[in-house]
Amino acid sequence: MNYSIKDFNLKSEFIKNIFTLLSGSTIAQVITLLAIPVLTRIFTPQDFGFFAVYFSLATIVSTVATGRYELAIMLPKHKKDALSIVKGSVVIVFITSIFCLIAIIFLKNGNSKLIQFIEPGYFYFLPLSVFLMGFIKVHSQWFSRQKDFKIIAISGIAQSGSTAGLNIISGLYFYLQSTGLFIGHIAGQFFQFVVFFFTFTRREKTELKEINTTDIKTQLKENINFPYYSA
Repeated sequence: MNYSIKDFNLKSEFIKNIFTLLSGSTIAQVITLLAIPVLTRIFTPQDFGFFAVYFSLATIVSTVATGRYELAIMLPKHKKDALSIVKGSVVIVFITSIFCLIAIIFLKNGNSKLIQFIEPGYFYFLPLSVFLMGFIKVHSQWFSRQKDFKIIAISGIAQSGSTAGLNIISGLYFYLQSTGLFIGHIAGQFFQFVVFFFTFTRREKTELKEINTTDIKTQLKENINFPYYSA
């Protein structure tokens, strides 16, 4: 009987977590879908084209910017080891963003044919997008490990809502062309970053102080297969 009650509670918790994630994702998607008809009347196909290139580059680079170490966050038995991976992953994201900035400066000031695809000035902010997206990937995995799916859902809704709202405002009142789409995107990522950052640091402040460089190097070395086979 006790086993049945325990089993039922586990199933109830699982269903609750799934519902939380699905509801957050659904609300975020609905916000985006409702904004699309408005955005297509504000921005031109060329505006969407420039932003699509920017967003695609940011997505591709941010995928490998973490070294795929975020996938290892769920594995350690001890919380300290998982936190070491989180800290190490964020450092890797930051370093990758710096290299990305150097590459963008080189391309923007060179004679490459790629210049026509990265013409808008906001492409200099690509490293910022890479950092924010990489940071969000890492901490999404952390909160999944902690089974805190509510904060993941809330951050997703905040990101979607702020992106859609600022896209519309920048287009209707300022008409910043594709820059308006960029502003909405970067603001949305920033809002999600803020939610994750302050929630994470507030909860794990004490344990984060106990993690040193040796701990980080040890965990990155033990999970070296992730950047080799997943990146």
